Amino acid sequence: MTLAELQHQFANALCYHADGEQCGINSDHFSAEQRLQIYRNHFVVSLGEVLSATYPLLEQVLGEACFAQIARHHVLHHPLNEGDVTHYGAGLAETVGQFTEVLKAAPYAVALAEFEWQIDRARQAQAEQRPATCQPMEKLAEVPAEQYTALCLHLRPGVLCLASDYAVFDLWHAIHQQHFDDLDLSQPQVGVIAAHADGRLQLQSLSDTAYQLMFHVKHQHALGAIPPALLSGLNDLMQHDWLCGFSLQHNSECTQGDTHV
Repeated sequence: MTLAELQHQFANALCYHADGEQCGINSDHFSAEQRLQIYRNHFVVSLGEVLSATYPLLEQVLGEACFAQIARHHVLHHPLNEGDVTHYGAGLAETVGQFTEVLKAAPYAVALAEFEWQIDRARQAQAEQRPATCQPMEKLAEVPAEQYTALCLHLRPGVLCLASDYAVFDLWHAIHQQHFDDLDLSQPQVGVIAAHADGRLQLQSLSDTAYQLMFHVKHQHALGAIPPALLSGLNDLMQHDWLCGFSLQHNSECTQGDTHV
């Protein structure tokens, strides 16, 4: 085998798609398969720890043993294909959905997994640079009134919108405050996930009206394309540290696209 073929075969063997002898592993006191199993165990445990760090609430809700079983299944069916584990863990929500007994006990588990993945995405995105055409909010006062309808607001990197079939924002706060008396998970919920450069994490549920406004801002619709009934929420939006600046409609950053939510 060439080195590339050997590496490919070994990667398959880690997921039980090949055995030790097919990877050219020698046997002596330990068989080739026993030697390979050491690597398999390390592979599964290491990536399981990555998933545990990314989905701490899910692990806490389901329990360590249950989460470990789901994590093992995910690792073996979605192995790491690069040396960087930063982005590993995408799709765990779909894996959770394959465990019917888990969903019977915790029907919100898929939504919670998706919620925590979006939190991870926000934390990774907060270090990104704002678009070059985006002007700081301090310069908003310099824009003539007749150009207001052409304004496009930009969400700061690390700010994401989320809609869920379950009250995941309330669940997050209930777990961290250890107060579950008024928690009603069956209620759909929308909100904002905001990761800050100083490590702070802001998770805030929104009204449907505020979420629709955030939707338009997220897709960089010009103010003139946003339903007037939603614009009354702009002041509240600007008070939060969710915006990084603005641009004008003639810039490529802005659109007057589909306003469906």
